[in-house]
Amino acid sequence: MKNTIWGKLKNDAYNESKIPREVEIELSEKNFSEIVFERIKKLGVPVAECKKCGELMFFVKTKTGKEMPTRFNLTSHFANCKFADSFRKKTK
Repeated sequence: MKNTIWGKLKNDAYNESKIPREVEIELSEKNFSEIVFERIKKLGVPVAECKKCGELMFFVKTKTGKEMPTRFNLTSHFANCKFADSFRKKTK
């Protein structure tokens, strides 16, 4: 996944002769995750800690209405949590 932030520059940072008004900035995964975490907090989205591994995450509602634990690099927490199987419901 390409870690890209899209956005508009503030008027005081904008100089028409040098850079366009809208920018695309590529970031390291760590910097990308930090920016997403800060934006999530500003929006008031609850942040939770995994009960098994302790990693911070937030929940995103899926198309089916279920809540998916999401890491701050915008991937499913279960993709990397070594305890993911313990959260899955057992099928009969």
